[in-house]
Amino acid sequence: MSITHVRRTAGLLLCAGLALLLPTRMILAQSDVRPVGYSGEADAGLFDAHLVNDASPAEGTPTADSPPASCSPRLPGHCSDSSSLISPESVFSPTAPAPPAMNQTQPLVASLGAGQGALTAQNSVPTFLGDYFGGAGTQITGTYNEIINNNSVAIPLTNGVGVMKLAENTSPIPRDRVFLSYNYFDNVNMIPGGLAVNRLTPGFEKTFFEGRTSVELRIPMATTLSSNTTYNQGNFNSNISPVNFDSNQYELGNLTMFFKGLIYQDEQFALSTGLGVAAPTADDLRIATQYGDPVATITNQSWHLLPFVGAVYTPSDRWYAQGMMQIDIGTNGSSVFAPDPYGNLTKIGHLNDPTYLFSSIGTGYWFYDAADQSSLLTRASAFTELHFNNSLQATDTVRNFDLTVGSRQDRIQTVNAVIGTNLILHQNKSLMLGYVAPLGGGSDRPFDGEFRLLFNWYFGAPLNRATSVQF
Repeated sequence: MSITHVRRTAGLLLCAGLALLLPTRMILAQSDVRPVGYSGEADAGLFDAHLVNDASPAEGTPTADSPPASCSPRLPGHCSDSSSLISPESVFSPTAPAPPAMNQTQPLVASLGAGQGALTAQNSVPTFLGDYFGGAGTQITGTYNEIINNNSVAIPLTNGVGVMKLAENTSPIPRDRVFLSYNYFDNVNMIPGGLAVNRLTPGFEKTFFEGRTSVELRIPMATTLSSNTTYNQGNFNSNISPVNFDSNQYELGNLTMFFKGLIYQDEQFALSTGLGVAAPTADDLRIATQYGDPVATITNQSWHLLPFVGAVYTPSDRWYAQGMMQIDIGTNGSSVFAPDPYGNLTKIGHLNDPTYLFSSIGTGYWFYDAADQSSLLTRASAFTELHFNNSLQATDTVRNFDLTVGSRQDRIQTVNAVIGTNLILHQNKSLMLGYVAPLGGGSDRPFDGEFRLLFNWYFGAPLNRATSVQF
């Protein structure tokens, strides 16, 4: 065989070997499987340099970092970072540009987790502490009865438990929670000389539609003046021994439900609105003599509608402010019965509750924030509130031949100031303590002072700095 023929044969074999080796190298570059004994050292300089040079990325295109010297990307088990290996796709296929970001319009109301609201300082605002008991007591005046005898008797306007308004342990922002409110009212103007009322209100609030709306139910009850009240002349004449009023009687109040919804919310401001409904579940009021003879009966049958609007403003993580405005509308009044000249109870008319406007504002400051959020006391704030309670129409009266139920007043107006503190426990429990002081006096003043203790347990996710604020 000639030397020329040998050279041609060797050249063909070399070209065939190169043609087979190149795709084999590409396949092995995508897999951790290597031929037994293969080290890659023989052709590393020949092929790696060729592939890298041919696949040089365009300027500004990121490249994979080279593996450290102790990591051999070609030995199985020596390097698990497959990103350091060269892929044929990166050599022969151009990199597709990332699609442009879509311009998404922000919704009017931020998407909320259940009961938590937007992740802003709004959700840490505590509930309103509240202030209200009820309007002025209903006066009963008469001439024929030995009990009344030209005197006036003050009894509750609707019931001895009091009236529920929204700014009583609630927030303008919907929440997931169960709660318990305790109120001690000193010297409530329901009987001559006044009496103490201890009110307890359990309830719950549940959110819907990603936390944008909620339903709240309150069940007020109290130890207060009995709905079956007995009087005698001694209650007004110091020369006669008075009847001891049953002022420590358990009474159920009017069940109240509120429907609340956010209509706007951003990082610092939230606005909500809704409607409350108070059902006449309390007992009727019955006034009688010490001998059991009826003086008057006021049935509890008036349904109340309670529309409202509320807002929360949080300019920083520390400061917060909130406000609420509500109207209380009695829809149908309560029937009044009194004895006729023959002693038989007959209906003498309807006693209509005046429409009320309730306005509440409050502000507070978080003065403590625990470094360890798993501690018992997570946060603490001090707050103050002002509550304005005004009737929008004159009070009502009902009378027969010589008995008058109710007293004509053009306007009832009370202003109550509140000061208190709010403690956040384990991030999802709130304990509020505060004192309510009536500003001003006169017949409109329903009580002399009030102590409040409120507890809220927020279920679901723990409280963040936007879910713990409320009245």
